[in-house]
Amino acid sequence: MTLTVTDNAGAVNVSTKAVTVVAAAAAGFAADDFGRANGMLGTAQTGGVWTQTSGVANVSIDNGAAKFTTQAAGQTRTATLNSATSTNTDMTFTVSAPALPTGARVYVTALARVVGSDDYRARWLIAADGSVQAQLARGGTALVSQNLTGFTFVPGTVYNVRVQAFGTGTTTVQSKIWAAGSPEPATWQVSTTDSTAALQSAGYVGLSTYAGSGFTSVPYTVTFDNFIARGVTP
Repeated sequence: MTLTVTDNAGAVNVSTKAVTVVAAAAAGFAADDFGRANGMLGTAQTGGVWTQTSGVANVSIDNGAAKFTTQAAGQTRTATLNSATSTNTDMTFTVSAPALPTGARVYVTALARVVGSDDYRARWLIAADGSVQAQLARGGTALVSQNLTGFTFVPGTVYNVRVQAFGTGTTTVQSKIWAAGSPEPATWQVSTTDSTAALQSAGYVGLSTYAGSGFTSVPYTVTFDNFIARGVTP
């Protein structure tokens, strides 16, 4: 870019600088930093009202984050943005928990495309020793599972999560998780495709947790923050 300046006496000065144009990040069709007053999740910054379909009293905003608390084994906590739909979803958020689970694993779930009573989801099964199994599932049916070798879930540590679900006819679903402040992994930790006809249309997004049968470390709270879902960049 060249800037030319002429003063009142007619003197001219020319300055040329190289400028790199960087494309803006894709705008999210759903986003929430939960920076509202403590209480119900309410309305996201983008994407409409959060629908809490289980454990309404135990899903809330507390100190600028979303807290999902289970009070007993076998409980599920779910919140979805039913107005935020897409066939081309790139979802990111952060997650943390103050302790490791005991008695059974805790499931942390990203709902990447919900259509009717079915969905594509990414979930992370966290065990008492901090080991994590990453799964991609269609509803309650795991499509692929991967033990994350070398990855240990540490209480109090904030983790970044990224999930993609894109395509129609055949949908690709993939996920990764890594500690905040560390570089994002270059490759997806787990990836699969699926062609279930009922899921090849736009679906909405959300978050969920589940305490497995035999879970004893109750109450147990999972914290979500900085949620955004945008289109997948080619």
